[in-house]
Amino acid sequence: MDDKSNLQQLSKCLNDASNLINTMLDTDTQRHQPGIASAQPVPRAERPREAAVNVPSVRATINSAVDRARLMIGQSSSRGLCSRLNRRERLRATSSKPSTSTTTKKPRLEKKVFEFVLLSTEDCDGNDDKDTMLFSESMVAIRGFIEIPTTASEVDIRTELGKAIQLKFPMVSKNDFEFVRANRRRITKPVSCNEYNYNQVKLLAGQGCIYLKMKDGLECLFVEDAPGDGAFDFEKEENSQPKEESTQAITEGPSATASSIRVSSINTHQVLQQQSSILPTNTASLPSGSSPRNPVMIPPQYVDASSSIPPLNRKTTIFDVAADCVTYCKEHNIDDPVEILRYAQNCIVTGKPLNGYTGDEETLDGESNFILINRHDVLATALEEIGSIENPQLTLEVSFYGENAQDAGGPRREFFRLCLQQIMEKYFNNGLREHISEDYKTVGLIMALSILQNGNIPRFPEELLQEIFIRDVPQSKCVANLREGFNKLGLREIVKNLPILLHLFRPSSTTALTRRKLMHMLTPMFSEDGCNARSFENVAYAAFSTYTRKAAGGKRGNVTLEHILQFVSGTDQEPLLGFCTKPSIVFPSSTSSGAWSFIPTSNTCANVLHLPCPSNQIPLPTEEKLFEVYDMAFCNAYFGKH
Repeated sequence: MDDKSNLQQLSKCLNDASNLINTMLDTDTQRHQPGIASAQPVPRAERPREAAVNVPSVRATINSAVDRARLMIGQSSSRGLCSRLNRRERLRATSSKPSTSTTTKKPRLEKKVFEFVLLSTEDCDGNDDKDTMLFSESMVAIRGFIEIPTTASEVDIRTELGKAIQLKFPMVSKNDFEFVRANRRRITKPVSCNEYNYNQVKLLAGQGCIYLKMKDGLECLFVEDAPGDGAFDFEKEENSQPKEESTQAITEGPSATASSIRVSSINTHQVLQQQSSILPTNTASLPSGSSPRNPVMIPPQYVDASSSIPPLNRKTTIFDVAADCVTYCKEHNIDDPVEILRYAQNCIVTGKPLNGYTGDEETLDGESNFILINRHDVLATALEEIGSIENPQLTLEVSFYGENAQDAGGPRREFFRLCLQQIMEKYFNNGLREHISEDYKTVGLIMALSILQNGNIPRFPEELLQEIFIRDVPQSKCVANLREGFNKLGLREIVKNLPILLHLFRPSSTTALTRRKLMHMLTPMFSEDGCNARSFENVAYAAFSTYTRKAAGGKRGNVTLEHILQFVSGTDQEPLLGFCTKPSIVFPSSTSSGAWSFIPTSNTCANVLHLPCPSNQIPLPTEEKLFEVYDMAFCNAYFGKH
C-alpha cells in the first residue's frame, strides 16, 4: 500500500470520527435543553438512528478510528520520502516553491614556494657528454622563486616559470627549457616521465631547487635587451625615418604592460645606472659576492609594472629582499611565525641546500661559506671566521679541526649550538659589555645565521627584545651593533614590520625536551613482524627505552636527554622549522662479542642513530655494562671515528 492510499484511508477514518462526535454533541444538547424536557416524547420508531447510539459505543468507535489513523501515519512516515524528512521538511517538500540547492564550500587552494635555477650551458667546455655536466656557479643564468599550486600540471608550472624567466630574458618562452636533475655537482637529465606535474617536480627538487637548462640550440635566447647595434642598426637610416626607442613588453598574468628602454645607443650598464637614479636611494650596498649574472630575483607578483624602467635588469639589496618578504606575508595574510620564518629562509638563504643529505645521495654541493672551527675555542674562531664572510646569504659549511666529516647539516647545527651557548654566557647573561661593543656586530650575524639556517633560536628578555627589533633608537652601542649584524641578512627589518615574530625569541617552557618528545622524535625502523630480526630489535629498543627513562630522571650521571638528541642530530633541541630529515633509529647486528660492540653511532646529517642489536650468537650485555657503553657514546661530541 503506497503513501497515497494510506492518506486516503486516513481521511475517511477521520471523517467518520467527525460524524460520530457531531452526533454525540447533538444528542447531549437536546437532552439538556429545557424545552425538550416538557415536550411530548417522540416515538421510538421516529427517532433518528444516530440518537439510539449510546455514548460508550461511540467512544469506542472513536478510539478505534484514532488508533487506525495513528497506525497509518506511522506506516506512511516510515517509508518513501517521509522517512528521510522531518515534520518541517515534509511541509516544505509538498510546497510548490522549488528548493534551493546549498552551495558546497570550495577547498582552499594550497600553494608552495619553490626556488628555481636556470642554467646556461653554452660556455661549458670539456664536456663531451651533453647530458652530464659539472655544476659551477658561473652557469647560473637566473635564480628566483615561484609559487606552485599542489594541483598544478606541467603546463601550469611551465607558465609560472616562463613568467619569472621573462623578467630578465623576455625572449625565452615556457617551452624553451627542460628539467634537469642535480646529483652532487653533476647535472643530468632525469628519467623521462609522462608529465612534470606538482608531485613530480617536488620529487625532482627534493630539499633543493628546481634546476632547468635551455634546450639544445636555444642558448641564443639569453638576451636581456632587444637586438641593438650588432644585429640591426636602425640608426643608419636617419634620412628615411626618425629615431625611435625600441619597446619591450613584459607580460604578467592576464594583462600586459609595455615598458620602454633605449637599446640602440646605450648598453646594459647605462640602463642599470638609469634604474638606480629612479629607484629610491638606499645606503646599503649589494652583498659582496653577488654576481651580475646571479641577481636576487623579485617574485613576479611584486613587480611594479607602472615603473618607467622595466624590472628585468633590476638588482636588489638584502633590504629589498626583506621588504619583498614582508609584502608577501602581509598580502597573503600569513600570521604564523614559523611559516613567516620558513618563507624568509627561502628568500634569503642561497647556495648549497641546507640539508645536503638525501637517502639516495642525490644532492648538490653548491656554493657555500666554508669555515674551520676549533672545538676547544669555538667562540674565538667563530668571530674570526664569520667576521670575514663576504656574502652571508650563502649556506654555512662547518668543519671542526681534525674531524673527518663532510657538513650536510649536522656539523653546522653542532656549531650553532656550541657558539650560541658561549655567546649568551659571555655577552648577555651578565649584562651587555660596552667595552667590547664591536663584537656585537659579528654576534648579531651569527645569531641571524643560526635563525635562518636551522640552528638554535636565541632567547632574549622582553626589554632587550623590544630594544633590538622594535624601538627606533637604541640606548646602547652594543644593541646598535647587534642590529647591524641582524640587518646583514635583513632579519631585523622583517621582525620590525612583522612583530608576530617576536614570539619566537621569547623564553618558553615548551621548548624543553621531554622523554615523550624524544621518543616520538626518534622513529625506530623495525623489520617486519614475525621475523627473527624483529625480536632482537625489540630487545635493543627496550634497553634504549629504559636508558632514556633513567637519563630523564637524572640516574645516568651527566647524561641528559639533550645529550642523546645532540648525539643523533648535532643539536640539543628540535629546530623551529623542524628537521629536514626525520630522526630515526636503525638496528645493525653486533659484529663481535663484548660490550663495546654495542656502542651506538650516528649520522648527524641524516639524523640516524645506529643502535646495535644482539643475535643468536652474540647476546646483549648486562644492563650495567650496556648502559656504561651508552654513557660513553652520548657524552662524545666529536665527528668521525676516535
